[in-house]
Amino acid sequence: VFESMSIWSDIWLIWLRFWMRFCLLIRSLVVRSKATSLTHHKVLIIGDGLAAAIGDTYSVQEGSGRDATIKNSIESTPRPTKQNGWAVVNWGVQGTTSDDWRPDNRLGVSENMKNHFSRVMESRDGDSEIVLLMVGLEDMTKGAAMNVPERTVENIKAICMELRAREKFTIVHVIPINPSWDDDQKSSARDRNALIREWIEGLSKEEAKYIMLGPSWDASRYQHMNKYWWDGVHWDWHNHDRAARDLWPILRLMVTKVEYRALNRLIGKK
Repeated sequence: VFESMSIWSDIWLIWLRFWMRFCLLIRSLVVRSKATSLTHHKVLIIGDGLAAAIGDTYSVQEGSGRDATIKNSIESTPRPTKQNGWAVVNWGVQGTTSDDWRPDNRLGVSENMKNHFSRVMESRDGDSEIVLLMVGLEDMTKGAAMNVPERTVENIKAICMELRAREKFTIVHVIPINPSWDDDQKSSARDRNALIREWIEGLSKEEAKYIMLGPSWDASRYQHMNKYWWDGVHWDWHNHDRAARDLWPILRLMVTKVEYRALNRLIGKK
């Protein structure tokens, strides 16, 4: 009986993963994002399986439930520039490490092969003004060479500084701590998060205008296995929804910056 249950659980997991990827594929083909303008803006999500919202609910129309909540938060909040339209676009790739997202990293031996960062920046969504960066979780699963907190944070710095050079506002997210991890894994995640926080706290005043720390996704309220997906690795929709709502007070600051920057340009100020 238990073996039969295990088989059906595996089949269900495969089906859920297929459905997520199917929704993302169809959405990318059918729902074409508009170019940014003085009245239309975009939030871009990049990173690993956390960025891709693995474990969340998915639909062809809205993508993940978390991303829909982020978009609804923007649209439902009273703002002086409410006429501005917003889109949330997701380029997260499950299984990728912070190395994979470095702007100067090449995938493979071909000089013409673009890495994840380059592909996104050269896509129709490369003009997004706000970027939500979620990397580091998969670093802990790729062996001893990659499981080095300092390496993860150096990669995050490289990504953020390139985004800063492109005048994009970036929110850096800490790594959630899975309650099923052993002490060494939890310690490794905490070390990464401490280094991330230390770096962001030490940013210059000018850099801090463009780079901010995300919500405390490593807090105890996220560390309940009944809020994790079937695979025991990724959050389920409960945590993804909570994460989106905790993100909004921080994201709202950047939304306001983008809209007022556009408004100043619209009325002729530099």
